[in-house]
Amino acid sequence: MIAQPDRIFYQDTGQLLMAIEVKTKWVLSSANLVRKYNDDVSVLAQHRSPTNSVHLPVQQIFGYLSSNNLRYGVLTTYEQTWFL
Repeated sequence: MIAQPDRIFYQDTGQLLMAIEVKTKWVLSSANLVRKYNDDVSVLAQHRSPTNSVHLPVQQIFGYLSSNNLRYGVLTTYEQTWFL
């Protein structure tokens, strides 16, 4: 495993299956994660700082997935969960 996600799931064969990243609800709270992410990217493109950005947590879990050639990942606050 490249990097250190909060949780890792392996298949019975020992192959990596899924990475899980856990955030607090204060770091990652959004009713619509996709819309908020797209809004944050637009704000960042204008060289401004978005408020309560979800950009970094999404970028973090995507980095775990792409670095380890994983198809599945989970981003959760324990109140809201997104399956990637």
